[in-house]
Amino acid sequence: MSITTSKKKNPQQGTFSLLKKLTESLKVVTGSAAIFVGAQFLAMILLGIFLSAAGGFDAAKIENLLTDSILTQFVLVLMIEALVVAGVWVMVQFYDRKLKTVFNLQKPTLSLLWKVVKVFLLYLLVSWAAMLLISQTLPRVDTEMEQDIGFKNAAGWQLSIVFLALCVAVPIGEELMFRGLLFKGLNRYVGYLIAATITTLLFGAAHLEFIGGKPLNWAAGIDTAILSVFLIKLYKRTGTITAPIMLHALKNSLAFVFLFLVK
Repeated sequence: MSITTSKKKNPQQGTFSLLKKLTESLKVVTGSAAIFVGAQFLAMILLGIFLSAAGGFDAAKIENLLTDSILTQFVLVLMIEALVVAGVWVMVQFYDRKLKTVFNLQKPTLSLLWKVVKVFLLYLLVSWAAMLLISQTLPRVDTEMEQDIGFKNAAGWQLSIVFLALCVAVPIGEELMFRGLLFKGLNRYVGYLIAATITTLLFGAAHLEFIGGKPLNWAAGIDTAILSVFLIKLYKRTGTITAPIMLHALKNSLAFVFLFLVK
């Protein structure tokens, strides 16, 4: 004879568990947003202080440098991405985990590169089809609006540092931030679908270019949202953050070629 016992679920425990998940998810979102936005403002403040103290530049001169100087823009991008990575590291330490263990950083391999290339080609096809459909059904949306990434009129040796900024620094910082910290953090509490949706919407919104007083860049927002879907799928399939970093770098490299080399 065996005796079985069953534990009744306490509704209060279920409610408490749900509230805890929502609270932790909110911490992940707000923390990620604070890192992403804060890094940009802090980098500009620190760079402005340095230029003012070391070079004696006034506010107008500093603004001109940020607009016209390729080297100054390069330093700013490096500072922003370095602060993003530092912020991600601090937040990961808050959860008592090592950065490499959390994101499973691996060395790039030919096998991994082949997986990235296949996903990249599929992304290009889906993005092209989506833009074509939007241009036909929503004519008010400018699907050909160029993304303002700075580095205007870069030429010669300057192209090498532009490439390092856009195709190396940015993919590393943004992938650790969005697919690593944000998506993986949310996935722990709300599941894959909700985590992927929130991450994709925020990643797309981050590229709408709110600053500058110009119309929102829906083309960039939609394209990066589509890219985010493939970045997340690739991250989930491979289990390493290296894969989405490579895909992001490949996408930015293609954009670099058309924006700076093919004119």
